[in-house]
Amino acid sequence: MEREENWLNTINKQREIISNMSYTLSNIAGAFYKTGNEYMDKRLTEIAMKLENAENQIDKAIGQVVSDRVHEAQQHSTTMLKSCLAGITIGKGELP
Repeated sequence: MEREENWLNTINKQREIISNMSYTLSNIAGAFYKTGNEYMDKRLTEIAMKLENAENQIDKAIGQVVSDRVHEAQQHSTTMLKSCLAGITIGKGELP
């Protein structure tokens, strides 16, 4: 469990770095726009948008992993419950 928490902490820290870089680049792009340098504004805005997209893709991937693990845990729980109930039924002399 601790290993997963470290993994999630690492990803969250990296996402925060990406988000901060995107925000900073957007601000710098705005400053270039104000000075009349539309080329640099456009280039930096494109980079910031790519970083935002990367962050969104990371979010989706994490969501899918969590969803898959929850589904897997539910399946294991159901199997265990069925096994326990079958054992109780057999213990009472009944066949499942």
